[in-house]
Amino acid sequence: ITTIAEGPVTLAVTESVTSETGNTGGTTTNVTWTPASLNNFLVSAAPTSVTAGASSTLTITARDQFNNTITSYANANGLDLTQAGGTGAANFTWGGAGVTDNAEGTGSLASGNFASGQSTVTKINTIAEGPVTLAVTESVTSETGNTGGTTTNVTWTTASTNKFLVSAAPTSVTAVASST
Repeated sequence: ITTIAEGPVTLAVTESVTSETGNTGGTTTNVTWTPASLNNFLVSAAPTSVTAGASSTLTITARDQFNNTITSYANANGLDLTQAGGTGAANFTWGGAGVTDNAEGTGSLASGNFASGQSTVTKINTIAEGPVTLAVTESVTSETGNTGGTTTNVTWTTASTNKFLVSAAPTSVTAVASST
């Protein structure tokens, strides 16, 4: 017996004997294992190091308690998208199909946005910083509580220099004075 969702698998029972009558064969049957109910989300990001202002794509995978992908998962409830770390929520933007950015560093993924047990969302940070921890939680008001997921870290880095800002003080000087 296995805990990994696969199928179909053919099972056969055979009696093994050492007498002159030989082996007695049995019948075979196909058994298909399917994933159990939702237990957690696997959250992975690509890339995990990205230039400030560019996006990282998060793949969210619905899994059972044995970490099998639940290909039939259709997220009947919305998912909460959160981040921890970083300088401020105003620098972060969530995006993707069915995603609402809440303009405070959080977002939500509307119900019905999974296909084959997975959904993707994007995250943009305009500040070079990190690591920033990104997490997904399914908010449920029933007795089952919330279903959380693994978290993933993304670091936003500075881009290559494309201009310099030059300033002088004071901006107005007399003919013999100096400026720095």
